[in-house]
Amino acid sequence: MRAEAAELATVGAQAARLGVTIDVAEAVQKGIRPDALRASILNQLAARSDAAAIAVVPPPKSAAPESPLLAAAKRAASAGKST
Repeated sequence: MRAEAAELATVGAQAARLGVTIDVAEAVQKGIRPDALRASILNQLAARSDAAAIAVVPPPKSAAPESPLLAAAKRAASAGKST
């Protein structure tokens, strides 16, 4: 029992380093086996990884008309180059 509790504590420390919160005392009280706790941690990490794999794609840029001020500046710039 002590060896199993120590292993659960080790698994809990590993989980904490991975950002997964585990209540080791509760796991010991419920008699959860270290392998079952590891599987639970892996499932949580896999779910987190699946959620992180979703890509956010911005909408395409709209074809807004060019502003009159910008068009005038472009005409003035091109007229200045041709003289």
